[in-house]
Amino acid sequence: MKLTTTTQCVATAKQLLKDAKSVNNKQDHATWWDKKVELFWTIQDALESGRFVGEAYDELWEAKHILNEAESVAGRYAND
Repeated sequence: MKLTTTTQCVATAKQLLKDAKSVNNKQDHATWWDKKVELFWTIQDALESGRFVGEAYDELWEAKHILNEAESVAGRYAND
C-alpha cells in the first residue's frame, strides 16, 4: 500500500470502516481483510520507525484505532 502521508492512513482507515459495513460473507471478509492487513502493517511500520512525532504520530494512532473498529464491524457478518 503506497501511502505518503499519515493523513492518507487516516483516510484509508475511514474508507475501510465504511467498506466493513458492506461485508456480507466470507469472500467479502477475506477481500476486506487483505486490505486491512496491508494498512495495518503500513501503520505499524511507521509507528515502529520512530520517525513520526506530534500530529503525525497522533494520526497514525487514530488510523490504528479506526482500523480496530472496522475489524469489529467487518466480523459482524458471521453473526447474521
